[in-house]
Amino acid sequence: MDAPTRVLKALNHEEPDRVPAFESTFTNDTITAHYGVKSSFGTIKFLLNLLGILPFKNRIVRWSLKKRSLVIRGFKPIFEFFRKVKLDIGLSICSGFPRKMIKGGFIGEYGRIMKFEKYKEDGTLIVGYHGGYFRDFN
Repeated sequence: MDAPTRVLKALNHEEPDRVPAFESTFTNDTITAHYGVKSSFGTIKFLLNLLGILPFKNRIVRWSLKKRSLVIRGFKPIFEFFRKVKLDIGLSICSGFPRKMIKGGFIGEYGRIMKFEKYKEDGTLIVGYHGGYFRDFN
């Protein structure tokens, strides 16, 4: 049974051949490299660091997130990996987009401060939560 059929059967309360496989996020470059998929996150971090020196960086980030071809290029390796490890459901981003670029990260659309970090074991680049931008409701 293929992934779309499996998921549709489960949604229709029918019995698929197995429970649809799903992972909310996958941040491990060692495993993605094992499956022959190159992480696109390193390229994204490089570009964001490059933007850090431009005065209109926030406008460029918002513009690029609206460009379908750029977003697809970023998601392609992720879904390629999901296909190779036989995950049936893959998520894509629909909120939490950067609104303001800061040193080492960004402030998301809901005021969360997110910074780029690396796992010590294999150097996998991740985005970590570092508190909220707003201190009170006023």
